[in-house]
Amino acid sequence: MKKACEAQARQAIQNMLEVVRAAGSSPQQLVKVTAYIVGIANFLTFLERTAPYRRDLRRAEYGDERNPAMAERIDALHREGQRLLVAVGALHMTGPKALPALLQARGFRVERVDFR
Repeated sequence: MKKACEAQARQAIQNMLEVVRAAGSSPQQLVKVTAYIVGIANFLTFLERTAPYRRDLRRAEYGDERNPAMAERIDALHREGQRLLVAVGALHMTGPKALPALLQARGFRVERVDFR
């Protein structure tokens, strides 16, 4: 797996350099390049390592990294006999680790309430 990731990283860098050159520039003109070499198997690692300035944009695209812990806490409170109404912001509803999907995977019935 590590060698596959290294090969993907090398290819990604090579692709980026080709784009820079095709645009009439050079690698010497680059100030900073950030590459995320992770797959969905490392989703939480990806979210945790995102630079602070990028977190809101990342949450909009991939969902909120706090969702797994929230789902765990909701499940724990429910098992303790607590009656719950859970309301969250829109970014908890998106991405591969969306809160509704995590709760459904734990056996909860999740319903969308439309307030039109």
